[in-house]
Amino acid sequence: MPRISMPRRTLANIRTNSGRSDQINKPHMAYLKIGSLEMEKDRKLSEKQSMIERIIKIDQRCKEIDDEKTRLLEAIENINKKPIQPSTASKETTITPEEKLPHQVQMEEQEEIIPVQQPKKETFSVQEHKKDTSFKIRY
Repeated sequence: MPRISMPRRTLANIRTNSGRSDQINKPHMAYLKIGSLEMEKDRKLSEKQSMIERIIKIDQRCKEIDDEKTRLLEAIENINKKPIQPSTASKETTITPEEKLPHQVQMEEQEEIIPVQQPKKETFSVQEHKKDTSFKIRY
């Protein structure tokens, strides 16, 4: 039996969409396109809202970081201003009997005077705090 061969496809046989009518002329296709566009718009608006919230949180954190940095720099300035000398530290912690602190005067009216011990003030070396001022941020 002879075998029947299929004709070869050529350029003339290739189908294109050029001869067909536009899909938008069909109402159901247009409504489908409108629905998909509305869903895409809704997704983009929700993405935008979440991005705005993230930006607000990032701005708040940046402000907290700046406040913390300012507080630490002020603390460093207070430490570096002037270290307390040992001779002045001993004078400040010693209270003579003639001097009375405000809370001692109130206690005197009630009972006898109770001396208050003040903590010793530590002296700081500027060189100790300037050893390594760089820091590394880890995520």
